[in-house]
Amino acid sequence: ERQRIAREVHDVVGHSLSITLLHLTGARHALQQDRDVDEAIEALTEAEQVGRAAMADIRRTVGLLADSPSGSAPLPGVEDIATLVERTRSAGLAVRYTQEGDLGRVGASEGLGLYRIVQE
Repeated sequence: ERQRIAREVHDVVGHSLSITLLHLTGARHALQQDRDVDEAIEALTEAEQVGRAAMADIRRTVGLLADSPSGSAPLPGVEDIATLVERTRSAGLAVRYTQEGDLGRVGASEGLGLYRIVQE
């Protein structure tokens, strides 16, 4: 079952990246050749939609791998914020993050709320 899920994730990622790259390449060509900006915007919009759909598919599929009884992936918490910040930095965005206090004192629902705020 895990191998099937891994193959499915691989297929979703491979397909989605291929389509996204095609849209991005089309947008770049449209802008380089001084063609209609609307064509580039359309290609970028399509790339965004494909990426969002792929993320949803991957989340659903990876959720099947969780060991939790509900079959869904565990929700992120305050302890995951540092990783989220680092991933965002590695994508080229400037992010300032300071952590103070004991993370163990933050409840699960508050931790999820804080994570979602940082994610936005």
